[in-house]
Amino acid sequence: MQPVTKQNELPMYSGKLTTHTLPSGRIITIREINGNDESVLSSMSSAMEGDNFHKFISNLIVDENKVHTVEELLEWPISDVWALIYKARVINHGPTLEFKNQCQNPMCKHITEYEEDLRIFDKTLFELNGEKIPENYVEPESCLKPYPAKGNLVEFTINSQTFRFKLMNGAIQKASIANQATDTNKNTKLIQRQLEVNKNGEWEKVLTFHPYSVRETAIMRSKVDEFDIMFNPTIEVTCGNCKQPAVVEVMPLPSFFWPGEI
Repeated sequence: MQPVTKQNELPMYSGKLTTHTLPSGRIITIREINGNDESVLSSMSSAMEGDNFHKFISNLIVDENKVHTVEELLEWPISDVWALIYKARVINHGPTLEFKNQCQNPMCKHITEYEEDLRIFDKTLFELNGEKIPENYVEPESCLKPYPAKGNLVEFTINSQTFRFKLMNGAIQKASIANQATDTNKNTKLIQRQLEVNKNGEWEKVLTFHPYSVRETAIMRSKVDEFDIMFNPTIEVTCGNCKQPAVVEVMPLPSFFWPGEI
């Protein structure tokens, strides 16, 4: 009789290890995705809690010196998390994204099939398998970019007043989801990022904007747009029937995570 092997004693599939520099500058090594990782990624309960992507990435990171917990990853700038997810998708499923889009022209509604090379949004992925970046490569506007400043806090000055805000992270997003019934406005992005002002050497949260002119609040918002670069690759497509243009976000597409299955 053959000995029975317990399931938890079976070796874990790790595949090839790859090392990546993220938008914040941190360098992270990840393994390939296995079946258990897919369970984590597709978990409805974790999705409702708002941390399934962080649990997914936490499992993929290979670091002999420390365990990168979900709590830690929730404090990472959000583009670091999305960059790793994006890289893992290309490494495990290949660079080709096949998708369909229905024309929004009410007189058309035609469904067109498209295909895109995901490496155009992260040129470092061309080099993973020893390939060179194509000579005719043109960087799309929505490609992966490094954060302009180091660290999770950005400081700036307006009329001799010093302000700072946090880069968007998973913890902030979870709180925003929990409070999504709350009315949003032009300054919500500042409140979400926990904008603070320095008063006599002490940092105070900005909870109201009536002390500031519209010019000053416009500068505050522009600083968020300048320094908190969100990785959200988009593809410009044209309807195959009426030729109406459209812009499609890449990562919400079902075929991004589950190519060939949906």
